Amino acid sequence: NIGDNDPTGVSFKEEDGTLITNLLDLNFAEDAKKDYIIGEIFTSPTDDPDQYDFVRINLGDVPDDDSDKDVDHISRFRIEQKDKKFFLILNTDNLMDNLTEDTNISWGSLPENKKYFSARIVATDLKGKQYKKTIKVYVDRVDCTETAMTGITVYKTKAAMTISGYLQGKQGTSVFRRQTVPFTSNSDDEAVINFDFEERQVQPSVKIYEKSINVDGVDQTIGMIANRCKNDHNYVDVQQLWSNES
Repeated sequence: NIGDNDPTGVSFKEEDGTLITNLLDLNFAEDAKKDYIIGEIFTSPTDDPDQYDFVRINLGDVPDDDSDKDVDHISRFRIEQKDKKFFLILNTDNLMDNLTEDTNISWGSLPENKKYFSARIVATDLKGKQYKKTIKVYVDRVDCTETAMTGITVYKTKAAMTISGYLQGKQGTSVFRRQTVPFTSNSDDEAVINFDFEERQVQPSVKIYEKSINVDGVDQTIGMIANRCKNDHNYVDVQQLWSNES
């Protein structure tokens, strides 16, 4: 029952089955979580592929002479098969959890003219014939994540707060910063650090503050870290640090 159809290409669908016709939509946010599904991969340009044409889809190395070899997938993606379907999945930790060079998915870490990763898709049919294609997975910038802080330690006294942690430097490096600042004049639960951060040629602000929320009818006070890249940007909440139910 093997048809005489050589592999001709691969296409992608959203999780809900919608065909991705514009490959610029093959993307993810730079702070996407691990195991984020980029798209379902299938082996026909139509919505009704011949299921017997292909038996395996996997990742390969982008050829050395490819213009996008410098942004090869390395370890950022994997192919996973579920219920006879193949998915291209982001295979890296959240940017906020891991800043090593191999796993960094920051928009800012990519070359100026290449805000995407290249991935080599290899489709193999029952006869052993293969179709290989390099595709681009674009990274959407999330405001101010480049200057967010990770590995945070907070120590509070009645008058001040000490914050230590790491900022993202050049080429995936992490830069340690520690600073003690007084609470702001109008608050006893908010502290702002303005870092002198030459590595990024910006002076980011990191704010630790408490705010009240209600979760399922229970009042809570949570500690939040927020940051902004420049003085004319609003603060962006990045990570919850603690929670106290009241």
